[in-house]
Amino acid sequence: MTQAADYRRARITRHRRAVLSAPVRDWFGESLAAASEDYIVSRGDQKTVIAGYHWFGDWGRDTMIALPGLTLPTGKHDLARSILRTFAKHVDQGMLPNRFPDSGEPAEYNTVDATLWFFEAARAFLSYTHNLDFVSKELYPVFADIIAWHVRGTRYGIKVEPSGLLTSGEPGVQLTWMDAKAGNWVVTPRRGKPVRFRPCGTTRFVSWKTGWHGWRRSRRKTVSQHGGGCEREFQSLVLE
Repeated sequence: MTQAADYRRARITRHRRAVLSAPVRDWFGESLAAASEDYIVSRGDQKTVIAGYHWFGDWGRDTMIALPGLTLPTGKHDLARSILRTFAKHVDQGMLPNRFPDSGEPAEYNTVDATLWFFEAARAFLSYTHNLDFVSKELYPVFADIIAWHVRGTRYGIKVEPSGLLTSGEPGVQLTWMDAKAGNWVVTPRRGKPVRFRPCGTTRFVSWKTGWHGWRRSRRKTVSQHGGGCEREFQSLVLE
């Protein structure tokens, strides 16, 4: 009972501290700020986000969608950096993990869009914090590798086609948030080019106004090798 009481007191303390960080001073904003504390947990010496209780672990897509709202408006920028660092360390063949199994098995990578959400979460982080040092030193090399893998093709048929559209899918594998599967039957396979994935989506963050002229030259060469459609999309993003 003593241990349970200690956990309860610690949780109440965290919630009270979170309420003070709420960007909106009303009941709803303070409630959201307090609730956000329950979803940020540890993975090793870094932080991650639980997708839901009681049976969900940390999922790449859910984490990257939730990260800006959970951490940035409330000033938890160190937490945001830790979460981005956690997932950056586990990028493999240009892909963000779909989820980390609870029992300690290797991460699963059956997702086409979690990696794209990773770029958006990092863009939001940079917009709030202006921490270019962290982004350039720890995230940029990962993003460059992600783009290279998507251009030449990675797992599950994920590849940027000459048209500039991102294609994906293999029989028996679910890659989007509509991931229901029974045995070997994928309920909503969504193979091909689902419209929700923007052309050359992975270039959006790294072509954002960073001023890295050398990077722009090297990336233009890499992307243009893949085809005119992707090059046109990339050029439009660079000029935004």
